[in-house]
Amino acid sequence: MTNSIAKNNHQLHSVEWLRGFAMLSVCFTHYKIHFVTSGIGWKLLLWNDFGVSLFFVISGFVIPYAMFKSGYTWRQIGRFFKKRFMRVYPTFLCGFILSVLLMYIAFWFSPFHAGGAPHLTAKYIIGNLLLIPHFLHEQWYSPVLWTLAIEVQFYLFIALAFPLIFHANKKIGLLAVIGFSLLQFSCKNELIFFFHVMVFMLGVVSSLYFLKRLNAIEWGCISILLLIGIYFKMEMTFSKFIALPVGCIIILFVPLKSKFLAFCGKISYSYYLLHILVGGSVIIELGKELLVYFKISDPINQNMLTLSTIFLLIPISWVWYKLFEEPFQKLKI
Repeated sequence: MTNSIAKNNHQLHSVEWLRGFAMLSVCFTHYKIHFVTSGIGWKLLLWNDFGVSLFFVISGFVIPYAMFKSGYTWRQIGRFFKKRFMRVYPTFLCGFILSVLLMYIAFWFSPFHAGGAPHLTAKYIIGNLLLIPHFLHEQWYSPVLWTLAIEVQFYLFIALAFPLIFHANKKIGLLAVIGFSLLQFSCKNELIFFFHVMVFMLGVVSSLYFLKRLNAIEWGCISILLLIGIYFKMEMTFSKFIALPVGCIIILFVPLKSKFLAFCGKISYSYYLLHILVGGSVIIELGKELLVYFKISDPINQNMLTLSTIFLLIPISWVWYKLFEEPFQKLKI
């Protein structure tokens, strides 16, 4: 029993490791437009585009795992949503407030600001606050946040589907996994959760195996079927497609441990909110203007600026995490 628990804890360290790795992958991918490179350097940036897909797999594994350990039933749906709300929304709201402040600070004080005064419409504000700006034909306050909306839709889905997927009768659980996965073929809008359901299901099925609700053959067969479905339904790059099964294998079988990546995993949500809002829109853009102003805007300096921003954001995100994310995680609900 004790050895089994210790093994589980070691494997969960791999989840944090993978989350931190995915965080850096996302940042490198979104910053590729700021790097001045070609040849193999450019190809490496393009191949490093699997972070978001890894986050979806990780969520598919972690959320059902936590629900199973807490003995989740439909009667607990209210408490589940409260916990998810406190985990996600306060930090998101603080990011929105910061985005508005940065708009006006840039307009009032930045000598490099181009354009008129910020114009915040009611549709823009309501759309962002409700996490539905695209459905109101508005923009997110940070363009990467469409993935957060997918995550929230996954919370809604798993809150309802969990008792079926984790049903005591294994046949019912397997039918639920297959049935829900097939819904991906009916969805053509990538802003809807079911467009990505098979990616999440890779994590869910891995969670079922980890919790001994599936045996190795069942896990392997279902995972292969999901990968085949993903291949035919989604236009995925080779690196994304390979990262999905590799991510599952790492979570289940490779007990990786790194204090640095675990720390990155811990602050990954705050980092994700800030890497475009602060890193791309403020530090890099302002840095580029200063490089031009001082006439040192060569490829080496531009690349050093972008690379240093990726790592400078880590302490900035830690401060954000301590101020706006961790306090709400600690609230008793």
